[in-house]
Amino acid sequence: MDQEAAAGTPDCSGTSASPQTVRDLLLVLDHSKSMALPADANATEIEGLEHIIETGRASEVMKANRKYNQLIANAGTSRLDELKTTVREIVEGDPVDRNWSLITFAGCSGVSVKGTFSKAERPGLIGLVEKLKARPSTPLAKALESALRHARSSGDHSAAVVLVTDGRDTCRGDPCAVAQTAGRDVPVHVVTIGQATQHACIAEATGGQLFTSVRGADLREVLSSAVRTATPEGC
Repeated sequence: MDQEAAAGTPDCSGTSASPQTVRDLLLVLDHSKSMALPADANATEIEGLEHIIETGRASEVMKANRKYNQLIANAGTSRLDELKTTVREIVEGDPVDRNWSLITFAGCSGVSVKGTFSKAERPGLIGLVEKLKARPSTPLAKALESALRHARSSGDHSAAVVLVTDGRDTCRGDPCAVAQTAGRDVPVHVVTIGQATQHACIAEATGGQLFTSVRGADLREVLSSAVRTATPEGC
């Protein structure tokens, strides 16, 4: 998916999204430890450190962990900070009388369904996002399962999901397998931070699209494009 295409008039072709107004938009937000990394962190460097941490020898892992934690400690504006600011601006700026829902995930038992918010209740959603803190582990598959269940509970309303993550599932889940069995009734649009292109399978299987924020500092533009694509008004 070219971000430039999403920035203009929404393209409704090639997705399962209905041309009618999306009345239920579900945000699924990763707040795992890596989201505390600097917003302008080099994605290639981060991926290299994470690979060493997962597969390296003990001495290499210790050194990589030290560097990783230093990056977090010295972060001025983190990926999570950028996400909070972006969500506030997008939610406050949505003129459509739709419901917004929120699921957050971090920690292998940390998938949390925060609820559904009407237009008048949106400050409550923003407040919950503002309180998020980074925690270890990424239960991406569980979060996706929860999101699909929640989106389908909207009944006859059209629903779409925007999922934001910056890493692989580290809780022994298989997000691709979840997506492949999900069908295409609820499109999942995936925003990845860094080089997490392995999540393309989620978007492809559900009829959504993939958006990539190479550096978290460009998250506002990328997430805005994803939300516009998920809510194709006037198609």
